[in-house]
Amino acid sequence: MFLSHSQSDQAWASWLADRLEDGGLNVFAAGRDAEPGDVLVQQIEAMLGQAATGLLLIGVGERLTPAQCDEYAALLLGAQHRGLRLIPVLHGQASIDVNQLAAGTVPIDLRSLDVDALGARVRQLATVIRTGQGPTGGLQETLDVVRALDDNAPASPPEPNFVVTYARSGASLEYGRELTKHLSACGLPAWSIADLVWGDRWIQEIRDRIKVALGLLVVMSPQAEQADSIAREILEGQRHGKPIFPVLVEGQPLFLLASSWFYDARDGRLPGSDELEHLRTIRDRLTGERARTATPNQIRGISPTTSSWVGPGNLAGVEPPQPQPARQHSGFPVTDRPRQVAELLGDGELELADLMTTSVLLAACGRSDQGWLRGGDGSRLERGMLTDLDRLWTQATHGRHGLSRQQALFRQIGADGRDFPAAAHAVGWRIDRPRTAAGPISPVPRYPELVAPPVPDGFFPTLRNPQLEDRPGWYDRWRHTVVTVHTRYREWSASWNG
Repeated sequence: MFLSHSQSDQAWASWLADRLEDGGLNVFAAGRDAEPGDVLVQQIEAMLGQAATGLLLIGVGERLTPAQCDEYAALLLGAQHRGLRLIPVLHGQASIDVNQLAAGTVPIDLRSLDVDALGARVRQLATVIRTGQGPTGGLQETLDVVRALDDNAPASPPEPNFVVTYARSGASLEYGRELTKHLSACGLPAWSIADLVWGDRWIQEIRDRIKVALGLLVVMSPQAEQADSIAREILEGQRHGKPIFPVLVEGQPLFLLASSWFYDARDGRLPGSDELEHLRTIRDRLTGERARTATPNQIRGISPTTSSWVGPGNLAGVEPPQPQPARQHSGFPVTDRPRQVAELLGDGELELADLMTTSVLLAACGRSDQGWLRGGDGSRLERGMLTDLDRLWTQATHGRHGLSRQQALFRQIGADGRDFPAAAHAVGWRIDRPRTAAGPISPVPRYPELVAPPVPDGFFPTLRNPQLEDRPGWYDRWRHTVVTVHTRYREWSASWNG
């Protein structure tokens, strides 16, 4: 193992190297191990090339020294090309922005610990490096780091689990931890961010977990509503067609899941026998049919029991299991949500931006609970909202996508958006587009198949809501939504040009 440190941190690095060797590891720290007469550069290069783990010590100097920058670059290359585990180590007064440190690698935080806690944490680190596994119950600071950061290196596909996602504070945190333990204790494979260990590429790990997940359990709370990372995980689940099980512990349902049934856990109750049996049925169905390629079609006919489940829009008429009022909260204001679309587009996440665009428009019309738009709802779509969303799509895709691009394609075939079948053909929603691996798709595919690349110009935004796709009439509701949005956009366009 290679320990990179600055000259000012030499004493601290020597202490850390000694403690890790007490834990059974072989550590090279130049300040401790270089002998008189050694050609230090050659020795460092050799050790960097051999190491399976690299520790980057960040301490009182706060900024990486030039020598550390060179070692950091070599460690990053090792992480990307040969699977080296890179672990940033923060100690003393370190304040380097972990958003920019090791491209999303989970650091170990040794700051502000007393002697006993410091020794215990270093012993945990030695165990993680030797085994690749964290201690029972997870690593606390991963919750503080992971809910504040963004992506990198490929990994081998993980085993399918039920992924539990929750915010890092408030009721959501404690309930999310207990829910993950509860599922595991009941024989269901469960995973959450508490299972990340130091050195994990956390964003890629979460995406990989969701991609092969048996389902996504989302713990809903005001803190979760405010967390962009939770929104991205929900959108990832929707993009891959995963069954999503919202669990309300406080406040109101999240706007991204407002048209989904949810489990009412406002008294802290954990899923009971009926809910667990529902999850077991899904596990058995998907694991028997290769969960890695499962689609929503494979879980059709599996519906939640109604004992503790609440339908979309019905919370106002449901008393919590204990006599306490449900708190009201507004979450992100509607005017702030286009920012989330812009950030997703800026990251090149077109499918996630597509789903967020639909949710923004539903929220603007007060139709999040219903999940689709009627003709009369168009009057509530303000010109600024539509033009802002179109501008975001147009600029981010260099004119390839957006409402205005779709309108141009409609005009080329003499359609205007009200003729939905013709409009769907014009932008590639209903034709059998070629696939490199998956083969042809059905004329009206589900969302994961619909957005599988390559997609033609004008394809986005689709204005689809995957939450409705297992319900009767979902296609007509999608059609109404598209016609409503494009009719309103055309009316505004005519007024601008007139």
